[in-house]
Amino acid sequence: MQQSLSTLQYYSSVRSVNTKVTESKVAMQNENKILDSQNEISIWQRDAFFNRIRNNEKMGRSLIELFLEDAPILKDTMDNSLEESDFDTLLMAAHKLKGSTKNLGGEKLALTIEEIEQMVKEEKTIELVQVKQKLQYDFEQLCKKLTDVEFS
Repeated sequence: MQQSLSTLQYYSSVRSVNTKVTESKVAMQNENKILDSQNEISIWQRDAFFNRIRNNEKMGRSLIELFLEDAPILKDTMDNSLEESDFDTLLMAAHKLKGSTKNLGGEKLALTIEEIEQMVKEEKTIELVQVKQKLQYDFEQLCKKLTDVEFS
C-alpha cells in the first residue's frame, strides 16, 4: 500500500510538471503568434483607407497631408517625454498619434503605439527605451508610404 501511494504521488507530480510545461509551451506559442501576426500586418492598409473615405481622393489627399504635418510633432513629443520620463505627456501624444494612424490605416504603427501605451501603464520603462527604435522604424515606413501615394 505504501509503495502504491508513492507511485501515485510520483505520477501525480509528473503529471503536474507536464501540465506546467505544456501551459508554458502554449503561452510561448501564443506570444509567437502575436509577434508573427504583427509582422504580417502591412505598413499601410491603403484599400481599407480609401474604402473608409469612399474613394474620395480630395479627402484622402487632405487627410494624408494633415497627418504628415501633425504626426512628426506628436512623435517628437513622444520621444522627448520618454527621455524626460514625462509619462503623462507621453500617453497623451501616443493616444493622439495612434488615433490619427488608425484613421489612415497604419495598423502596424498603431500596434507599436498601443504596445508603448501598455508599457507606460505597466511602468516597464526599460522596455520603453527598447521599443523606441521600433516606433521610429514603423513611423518612417508609414510616412514614406504616405508620401509616395499617387493620386489621379
